[in-house]
This record gives sequence, structure tokens and C-alpha cells, in this order.
Amino acid sequence: MILKNLAFILVAMTVLLSGCSQIQTKKIDDTHFILTHPYNEPPRDLMSSALASKASELCPSGYDVLSKNAAKKAEFGYSDDQCAAYKHCDYVLEWRISCVDKPKDDFSIFGKH
Repeated sequence: MILKNLAFILVAMTVLLSGCSQIQTKKIDDTHFILTHPYNEPPRDLMSSALASKASELCPSGYDVLSKNAAKKAEFGYSDDQCAAYKHCDYVLEWRISCVDKPKDDFSIFGKH
């Protein structure tokens, strides 16, 4: 019985936590998408490995990022300390992408070639 309860709790926690990091995708047409991802930290450079991964999934032959935006209904958080004190640092990062025929960059541990 204890094992059953533990398994139920683990499954419930997995579902709950995976729902917190979901990327929403809106298809504009066959080659254009809007990707959004919620965050709870100060916005920095508008880069997102999660959005880049989803863009690669939607456009396996390559994509261009047409725009990157951070949206919020109130003032943005400005420091990690402020966010750690629960000062409403949540915002939504939005990328507008276009699927294109583009070779992928070669991977390098030293950065760009």
C-alpha cells in the first residue's frame, strides 16, 4: 500500500512539474510559428534553449528567429534577489520563427568558428 501511494505521489509530482515548463506553440501557417514559454526570473538576453529546441523540432531543416519579446502586465523584475523574495518576476518569452532551408551550425565546445 505504501509503495502504491509513493508511486501515485511521484506520478502526480511529475505531471505537476512538467506542466510548469510547457512551451506553447501557435501555428500561423505552414512555415511560421509563435512559441511562448513562461519564466520566473529577470529577463536577460531573450535566449532560450527550450525555445531553440522546440523550434528545431518544428523546423528540422532550419529556422530563422524573426523576433524575440518578453511580455508582462507589470514592471519586470530586475534582480535575482528580488525574484527570490517572490516579487512577481514572472513573464512570458515569445519567439516568432520562420522555417527555412538552412544548414545547422557545426557544434564546437569553443564557440563559433
